[in-house]
Amino acid sequence: MHKQCFDYEWRFHLGDYPWSRWHTPDDSTWRLVDLPHDWSIELDRDPASPAGPAGGYFPVGFAWYHKRFVAPEEWRGKKVFI
Repeated sequence: MHKQCFDYEWRFHLGDYPWSRWHTPDDSTWRLVDLPHDWSIELDRDPASPAGPAGGYFPVGFAWYHKRFVAPEEWRGKKVFI
């Protein structure tokens, strides 16, 4: 079994994005991050946040992560789990 680390060089966009499976996003302006990554802790806490005390009063909302990679030819015809 071959394992490959996918933790590095993800693109990150805070906020909603008009995504569809037929459209690859232009992620050139998205921030480069490594996983694990938690965008909410980068923002100010807010006592009015729907996360409440259980969520540390951190903001909630939408964010997107996107990663491009080249599948090796040896994967052709095989089951691959990511």
